[in-house]
Amino acid sequence: AGFGVFQDRSRSLLASRRSYFIVLTVFGSILLPFTYLDLLGALREKHRADQVVFYPDSYQLLQCHLTDGACSTSDINPTAYVLYTYTMFRKMWALIWRQAVQFEVYKTFVLAVFQTLAVICAWFALRNWCQFGISRRFCHIGWICLQLAPILTSLIIARDFVHWEEPTSTYNTWVVQSMEVVSANNVENFCSGMQNSVNETIATVAEQIEVVCNFTESASSLADFAG
Repeated sequence: AGFGVFQDRSRSLLASRRSYFIVLTVFGSILLPFTYLDLLGALREKHRADQVVFYPDSYQLLQCHLTDGACSTSDINPTAYVLYTYTMFRKMWALIWRQAVQFEVYKTFVLAVFQTLAVICAWFALRNWCQFGISRRFCHIGWICLQLAPILTSLIIARDFVHWEEPTSTYNTWVVQSMEVVSANNVENFCSGMQNSVNETIATVAEQIEVVCNFTESASSLADFAG
């Protein structure tokens, strides 16, 4: 008698066993890159938030940057102050967002690691599909990895990553800097400067609207003439 499996039922069992391993390996290999893409996206968002976080907190530094060094503590620069206020609130948002994204980075990293281990186990189980003991051992390890991933990520609490001390400190800095600006430039000058800045902005927008309207009228006239 030769070696091998000759019973139809045993052959069917081995064939189905190999098919399961093939399906697990192929679909796991296809889905795994998407997890790493999610991880790269979370890291990219964290990098963007880090860039905003490192903006300067000083109003004077921002004013000197806008005026190419021609800045003074006695004169109000409404444009610089509005931009400074926008920058500080954007920084507060970035501080909170960076902490929330850090949670997503940890969570996605844990998922990627355990999914990678599960795919490796599926590949080794497929490679040793005719050896029941070895393939079963790899199946158990892969199954444990897939079960541990959601359990471990559920233990990571987003609230533990968000700390309000840094956004609060940034807000307090903005309040102090704003009070210094108002005290250095009396309230009347400050309000008049802000009003002039708003009027200049409105005038600029009105000019742009007029240009667009003139262009639209010219295009309409050409269309009527061509028609």
